[in-house]
Amino acid sequence: MELKIENLVKDYGNNRALDNFSYTFSEGVYGLLGPNGAGKSTMMNIITDNLAATSGRITFDGEDIKKLGTEYLRQLGFMPQQQNIYPSFSGLRFMYYMASLKGMKKREADEQIPRLIEMVNLKGHEDKKLGAYSGGMKQRILIAQALLGNPKILIMDEPTAGLDPKERIRIRNIISEVSQEKTVILATHVVPDIEFISKEILLLKKGKLIGSGTPASLVSQVVPYVFEVETDREGLEKYKKDYRIANIGSSASGDGKFIVRLIGDRIPGGELLDGTRATLEDVYLRAFED
Repeated sequence: MELKIENLVKDYGNNRALDNFSYTFSEGVYGLLGPNGAGKSTMMNIITDNLAATSGRITFDGEDIKKLGTEYLRQLGFMPQQQNIYPSFSGLRFMYYMASLKGMKKREADEQIPRLIEMVNLKGHEDKKLGAYSGGMKQRILIAQALLGNPKILIMDEPTAGLDPKERIRIRNIISEVSQEKTVILATHVVPDIEFISKEILLLKKGKLIGSGTPASLVSQVVPYVFEVETDREGLEKYKKDYRIANIGSSASGDGKFIVRLIGDRIPGGELLDGTRATLEDVYLRAFED
């Protein structure tokens, strides 16, 4: 299974939201990282055929998705970031409605819907109206509907937004489990949610792909630029001028000093602490430091 994007461009007037983006996706989870305005949502909407590209093409198993038409769309599951879903519908009615839109037979929907509702921890809440759902519950029902029909490609925009840590872990594990036989493209600002489940991570900035690789390979690239120091208030203010400050904590010594995590091109002066480990969050801060 292969989803191939070739030289994708999307212009909105004089604004270029996607700039010659190319990538090939196979089975597994792909994390998409980038600040607001990077082009993540634009790319997802083009992949799901909700938006037309200015130029470029997308193929699925070698066939242009425009030629495949509904055959391609049946392979898609899409979880949008927006939660503007029918407030008067119950969770169960919403699931059957989405199954109908996907062209599923009732017998197939009857089999899948209870299992998916339980999978996203909404059993016992399926008869409540969506307008009474919390933000986290709405996220979970959106994930459940994306999995209807057992799609081969899952496009997920901020799937864990609004969830408490326990539910985030549950959803993260679900995504990892179902990805064994699917291509999952997941955009998020919750960096830890993709650090442990992503096969590869793509860094998108101003519509351009500026880096990609496994989480481990991307983290290894920033190791020389991540430092931790112990410093006082005056030293902290100096570091702010020349480094990206990732974290500020209080020193265990209790003498009013700080433990500061720095990202920069030069080894800082002062008392460097041993054992500093880089993370995917450091990758994000360095890639998008402006």
